[in-house]
Amino acid sequence: MDADVALARGKILHARFLDTGLEDAAELPLFERAAGLYWELGDARGEGESLFWVGTVHQVMTPDRESVVECARRGGCGGAE
Repeated sequence: MDADVALARGKILHARFLDTGLEDAAELPLFERAAGLYWELGDARGEGESLFWVGTVHQVMTPDRESVVECARRGGCGGAE
């Protein structure tokens, strides 16, 4: 399933970032895509996990507290509203 693949690829990129410190611009869009796809499928668990990772990227990679708080408040970012 595309959502599962996008989520897994995002996790791999995040692990690589934590290991090397090198950011990959594809990471956040992968998590946002996964969240949107899970939302379309009605898969609340998958959507929630993807949104967790969206918030994690904002918190860890782009210390953007406002985006993290807004994601949590709205239940997500990007196309998964």
